[in-house]
Amino acid sequence: MLKSLSNVVTGLKCDKWLQNLEEKIKFHVIDSLDVLPDDETDIVDSLICEFNSALEVDFTVTDLEVLSILVLKKIEEGIK
Repeated sequence: MLKSLSNVVTGLKCDKWLQNLEEKIKFHVIDSLDVLPDDETDIVDSLICEFNSALEVDFTVTDLEVLSILVLKKIEEGIK
């Protein structure tokens, strides 16, 4: 998971596809707050199911899990 964290954080600085996926996840979470599960782990699992089919070949499910957690934390902290 540490490798995925490094890949995602580095990728968010310069990878347009990854930045776009981050935005899609963020808007999905914000638009679905009333129907998402209460538990963060369940929310991440839900996001993986929702966005797994949109992954590029070199972007793993673990990378998606890390990105989902980062997005949730950014929303929680009010970071754009």
